[in-house]
Amino acid sequence: MATIIICFHLSHTFLMFEESHIEEKAQEIKGKVEVIAAKEKIIKEKSNSVTSLQNEIGSLQKKGSLAVKEQVGKAHARAEELEKHVEKLKTVIEVINKEKEVFETQAKEAAKKTVELDAKVENVSYFFVYCA
Repeated sequence: MATIIICFHLSHTFLMFEESHIEEKAQEIKGKVEVIAAKEKIIKEKSNSVTSLQNEIGSLQKKGSLAVKEQVGKAHARAEELEKHVEKLKTVIEVINKEKEVFETQAKEAAKKTVELDAKVENVSYFFVYCA
Protein backbone atom coordinates (compact mmCIF):
# COMPACT_ATOMS: atom_id res chain seq x y z
CA MET A 1 0.00 0.00 0.00
CA ALA A 2 2.84 2.35 0.75
CA THR A 3 4.02 1.74 -2.79
CA ILE A 4 0.64 2.68 -4.15
CA ILE A 5 0.64 5.87 -2.08
CA ILE A 6 4.15 6.70 -3.24
CA CYS A 7 3.14 5.97 -6.87
CA PHE A 8 0.02 8.07 -6.42
CA HIS A 9 2.03 10.87 -4.90
CA LEU A 10 4.61 10.65 -7.71
CA SER A 11 1.84 10.59 -10.29
CA HIS A 12 0.18 13.56 -8.64
CA THR A 13 3.49 15.48 -8.54
CA PHE A 14 4.17 14.57 -12.18
CA LEU A 15 0.68 15.71 -13.20
CA MET A 16 1.12 19.00 -11.34
CA PHE A 17 4.47 19.48 -13.06
CA GLU A 18 2.90 18.70 -16.44
CA GLU A 19 -0.03 21.03 -15.75
CA SER A 20 2.40 23.76 -14.80
CA HIS A 21 4.44 23.08 -17.93
CA ILE A 22 1.29 23.06 -20.07
CA GLU A 23 0.16 26.35 -18.53
CA GLU A 24 3.58 27.91 -19.25
CA LYS A 25 3.37 26.73 -22.84
CA ALA A 26 -0.20 28.07 -23.08
CA GLN A 27 0.98 31.46 -21.79
CA GLU A 28 3.89 31.36 -24.24
CA ILE A 29 1.53 30.53 -27.11
CA LYS A 30 -0.89 33.25 -25.98
CA GLY A 31 1.98 35.77 -26.02
CA LYS A 32 3.01 34.62 -29.48
CA VAL A 33 -0.60 34.88 -30.70
CA GLU A 34 -0.73 38.46 -29.37
CA VAL A 35 2.55 39.30 -31.14
CA ILE A 36 1.22 37.77 -34.37
CA ALA A 37 -2.03 39.75 -34.03
CA ALA A 38 -0.06 42.97 -33.48
CA LYS A 39 2.14 42.23 -36.48
CA GLU A 40 -0.93 41.39 -38.60
CA LYS A 41 -2.40 44.76 -37.59
CA ILE A 42 0.82 46.53 -38.60
CA ILE A 43 0.87 44.62 -41.90
CA LYS A 44 -2.75 45.58 -42.58
CA GLU A 45 -2.02 49.25 -41.80
CA LYS A 46 1.06 49.22 -44.05
CA SER A 47 -0.92 47.46 -46.79
CA ASN A 48 -3.67 50.09 -46.54
CA SER A 49 -1.03 52.80 -46.66
CA VAL A 50 0.55 51.24 -49.77
CA THR A 51 -2.87 50.95 -51.45
CA SER A 52 -3.62 54.57 -50.61
CA LEU A 53 -0.27 55.70 -52.02
CA GLN A 54 -0.81 53.63 -55.18
CA ASN A 55 -4.21 55.25 -55.64
CA GLU A 56 -2.68 58.69 -55.11
CA ILE A 57 0.08 57.93 -57.60
CA GLY A 58 -2.51 56.77 -60.13
CA SER A 59 -4.52 59.94 -59.59
CA LEU A 60 -1.43 62.13 -59.95
CA GLN A 61 -0.40 60.28 -63.10
CA LYS A 62 -3.86 60.89 -64.59
CA LYS A 63 -3.70 64.56 -63.61
CA GLY A 64 -0.16 64.73 -64.98
CA SER A 65 -1.28 63.13 -68.24
CA LEU A 66 -4.13 65.59 -68.53
CA ALA A 67 -1.82 68.50 -67.78
CA VAL A 68 0.69 67.24 -70.34
CA LYS A 69 -2.07 66.79 -72.93
CA GLU A 70 -3.30 70.31 -72.18
CA GLN A 71 0.22 71.72 -72.54
CA VAL A 72 0.73 69.81 -75.78
CA GLY A 73 -2.59 71.15 -77.08
CA LYS A 74 -1.58 74.70 -76.18
CA ALA A 75 1.81 74.19 -77.82
CA HIS A 76 0.16 72.93 -81.02
CA ALA A 77 -2.22 75.89 -81.05
CA ARG A 78 0.69 78.29 -80.55
CA ALA A 79 2.66 76.53 -83.28
CA GLU A 80 -0.28 76.93 -85.66
CA GLU A 81 -0.51 80.63 -84.80
CA LEU A 82 3.20 81.04 -85.44
CA GLU A 83 2.96 79.16 -88.75
CA LYS A 84 0.15 81.49 -89.87
CA HIS A 85 2.23 84.49 -88.80
CA VAL A 86 5.24 83.14 -90.72
CA GLU A 87 3.08 82.71 -93.83
CA LYS A 88 1.86 86.30 -93.52
CA LEU A 89 5.44 87.50 -93.12
CA LYS A 90 6.50 85.50 -96.19
CA THR A 91 3.73 87.19 -98.17
CA VAL A 92 4.82 90.61 -96.93
CA ILE A 93 8.45 89.82 -97.82
CA GLU A 94 7.39 88.73 -101.31
CA VAL A 95 5.51 92.01 -101.81
CA ILE A 96 8.47 94.01 -100.53
CA ASN A 97 10.87 92.10 -102.81
CA LYS A 98 8.62 92.76 -105.82
CA GLU A 99 8.45 96.47 -104.92
CA LYS A 100 12.23 96.45 -104.52
CA GLU A 101 12.64 94.95 -108.00
CA VAL A 102 10.30 97.62 -109.42
CA PHE A 103 12.24 100.39 -107.66
CA GLU A 104 15.56 98.95 -108.84
CA THR A 105 14.26 98.80 -112.41
CA GLN A 106 13.00 102.37 -112.14
CA ALA A 107 16.34 103.44 -110.67
CA LYS A 108 18.23 101.79 -113.56
CA GLU A 109 15.93 103.48 -116.07
CA ALA A 110 16.37 106.81 -114.30
CA ALA A 111 20.13 106.34 -114.33
CA LYS A 112 20.02 105.60 -118.08
CA LYS A 113 17.86 108.68 -118.69
CA THR A 114 20.25 110.73 -116.56
CA VAL A 115 23.16 109.53 -118.67
CA GLU A 116 21.18 110.29 -121.85
CA LEU A 117 20.17 113.71 -120.57
CA ASP A 118 23.75 114.45 -119.50
CA ALA A 119 24.86 113.56 -123.02
CA LYS A 120 22.18 115.79 -124.54
CA VAL A 121 23.09 118.67 -122.18
CA GLU A 122 26.69 118.23 -123.16
CA ASN A 123 25.76 118.32 -126.86
CA VAL A 124 23.66 121.40 -126.31
CA SER A 125 26.52 122.99 -124.36
CA TYR A 126 28.93 122.34 -127.23
CA PHE A 127 26.40 123.71 -129.61
CA PHE A 128 26.08 126.95 -127.63
CA VAL A 129 29.80 127.20 -127.12
CA TYR A 130 30.49 126.86 -130.88
CA CYS A 131 27.61 129.13 -131.79
CA ALA A 132 28.68 131.92 -129.60
